Amino acid sequence: QLPAGGGGGGRRGRAGRGRLQLLLLLSHECPFPAGAAMTTQLDARLPWPMRLLQPALRVCRSSQEKAGELQSLQQLQSLQQQLQRRTRRHRTIFSEEQLQALETLFHQNQYPDVVTREHLANRIHLKEERVEVWFKNRRAKWRHQKRATASALTLQAEQPPKEGC
Repeated sequence: QLPAGGGGGGRRGRAGRGRLQLLLLLSHECPFPAGAAMTTQLDARLPWPMRLLQPALRVCRSSQEKAGELQSLQQLQSLQQQLQRRTRRHRTIFSEEQLQALETLFHQNQYPDVVTREHLANRIHLKEERVEVWFKNRRAKWRHQKRATASALTLQAEQPPKEGC
């Protein structure tokens, strides 16, 4: 039994729900009493976008309506597939002025607070989220450079000095 929120699913937990509904529509006998609303565990297990369209998922009215509902269900499944496909956010291309402002602040403070980030974001016409991610990535780059420099210095110290001929 899954809770109303869908349960600890992930993608694998959602697979097959559309097929189960399709099987219910295609079955010859209605598994629910006539006129009963399908607010059952089946509806509760649907992802939230599909729950918004619940009235279209009601089944078991008459055998004549099954063909139309089958088509509606197929359309809803197509909609669900489109919702599940995540579109990638475009990569932000920073201008030279934006990069200069970000780098200047980074040299002053590697961990600016949200107010400082918002102020900078407004000044350089970016979203605060992009500024936050830029700082996160810049700190990672800084740590990487620091490690690389430290390992290069260690290697230089370990090599014996070259003797002249």
